[in-house]
Amino acid sequence: PNYHFDPYATKVIRSALSMSENLYVYGDTGCGKTTHLEQVCALFNCGLIRINPHDGITREMFLGGMKLINNETIFVEGALPRAMKNGLVFLVDEISFLPPNLTAILNPVGEKGGKLYISATSEWINPAPGFCIFATDNTGGKGDQDNNNEVEHDGVLS
Repeated sequence: PNYHFDPYATKVIRSALSMSENLYVYGDTGCGKTTHLEQVCALFNCGLIRINPHDGITREMFLGGMKLINNETIFVEGALPRAMKNGLVFLVDEISFLPPNLTAILNPVGEKGGKLYISATSEWINPAPGFCIFATDNTGGKGDQDNNNEVEHDGVLS
């Protein structure tokens, strides 16, 4: 109840939500990018799944994978298919830290009419209404805050 909604930023986020448009938000560390996105989604009752590549996200966490549950091997969906099927916002917090093999998966999904193919189940996933990708970044797409195109992934510069 005490959160301050910047009027312009809120208008941009709300517009993206209403049109299921993807959104890229960048700014300095700690300026409130992620919090503002989360709060606007909450205000307008839009579900959100947030991933943070800093946490060492794996392909299985991102897409899903086969698991043995009660002596049965089943496919357990990851964050992206779950967001797509349920029409949720898929928030990639600090996208510049997302490994390239996972970033590449977002390219076709983020296009108008984009779909996701799950090879483990031979399933094509069409996004439900409301699905969109939001991404935050501290670099403005330039790699790091000093405009170097090198970003560290697990101690390795890329």
